[in-house]
Amino acid sequence: AGRGGGARAISSGKNQLMVGGDLKNNVGGEKNMDTEFLIHTFLSSTQSASFQRGNVYAANATHKQKRAFQGDFRRSLRSFAEPYAQPVLEEAHIRTIQDFADQLSEAHPDALAGERLRIGTAQKAVNLFLKFLWRIGLVLEPPHCPVDRNVLQEIGNDQNWTELDDIEVYRTIMGTIRELAGQQTPAQWEYDLWNSNR
Repeated sequence: AGRGGGARAISSGKNQLMVGGDLKNNVGGEKNMDTEFLIHTFLSSTQSASFQRGNVYAANATHKQKRAFQGDFRRSLRSFAEPYAQPVLEEAHIRTIQDFADQLSEAHPDALAGERLRIGTAQKAVNLFLKFLWRIGLVLEPPHCPVDRNVLQEIGNDQNWTELDDIEVYRTIMGTIRELAGQQTPAQWEYDLWNSNR
């Protein structure tokens, strides 16, 4: 599934979420502020979890540059989540992660360490935001799960997810997760792992 040019409606009960645009309630066309609040909370949590220990910013990045990057980071997450109202194939999902990293890197090189948003940080952001949306029924189950220290330890991999910047290495990690998950999907497997570690 490809990404569309405009916002796409994602329905959950009587509420309708326009992931790439405005949030509206089906009844009367008024904004559903409760769901909008959740989306903003998810974006904040995703940013915090993706940036922690990640050495994301350049040492000389200004506050203004960081704020500009953070704004585009959140807007891009909402936009890139749009197609997941429908099934998204694994290859399309991998391209989403690569495109997310590349586009933000091109737009904000001065704000980023090494002038780049690394794949490890990009996959954590995309996969975690989709996980949040999936668990409350706003998108379909995503093809992958967030890869972090706990996941890598579980599969016996001693890499640092924050330093990962090779989409093929990420693909290999996801293949290992899929093998270990057995009858479960990666998303279901990671959710169970997260619950067991709480």
